Amino acid sequence: MEHKDLVREEFTRQANDYATAPTIRDAEHLRKLVEIVAPPRDARVLEVATGPGHVAMAFAPVCREVVGIDLTDAPLTIAERMRVERGLGNVRFQKGDVESRLPFNDGEFDVVVCRFAVHHF
Repeated sequence: MEHKDLVREEFTRQANDYATAPTIRDAEHLRKLVEIVAPPRDARVLEVATGPGHVAMAFAPVCREVVGIDLTDAPLTIAERMRVERGLGNVRFQKGDVESRLPFNDGEFDVVVCRFAVHHF
């Protein structure tokens, strides 16, 4: 089994617990992150290793478009469910490996964010 398979297995197993963890979904922390980044209203934002999408959805109200990308399906399913529940039309989630060539053109995003995950890649 390769390392990425182990990562997928582990984050599939803990997807629900991770998505509901107070540190991960802390609204005040998310608000501060968006405030510090201060993206322009017309910004396109990419969140790398989005997991359950809390960061991506925090940027949605202040940006034109947000894309969350993750290696594992289970947290992306949670993110998509929450996106629909919140009625966010300018956010989308997709599977992708950030250690490979991403399916985006150079310069396509104005902001790239990653929270709690850089140590994984």
